[in-house]
Amino acid sequence: NAVVDRFGRVLVTDTRGGALLAFSVNPVLLKQNYPVPGAPYGIAYDPRRDLAWVTLTERNEVVGYYVAGGEPVEKYRFATVVQPNSVTVDPGSGRVFVASATGGGVQVVQP
Repeated sequence: NAVVDRFGRVLVTDTRGGALLAFSVNPVLLKQNYPVPGAPYGIAYDPRRDLAWVTLTERNEVVGYYVAGGEPVEKYRFATVVQPNSVTVDPGSGRVFVASATGGGVQVVQP
């Protein structure tokens, strides 16, 4: 899964490698490889707060990383619904919506 941030980077979750990756696009270069244990899977980006929200399917958590600096910094961590495969964020309110892949519903988090 991948999103583009306001800096033009492509942020990617690497589930097998357990990492949050950041690529430049012209040329395509790996700029960051930040370890994220817990099987990172879903990703969403909040451009107003420069937060990348990453779901951890192994831990049933969602983590908010501040990504405007040199490397990601964890700012938030919340328990989630079981098997949190999908995540999106409302940039106006900052609310994070996490959806279960197993029928566990949708959870709303307000950081």
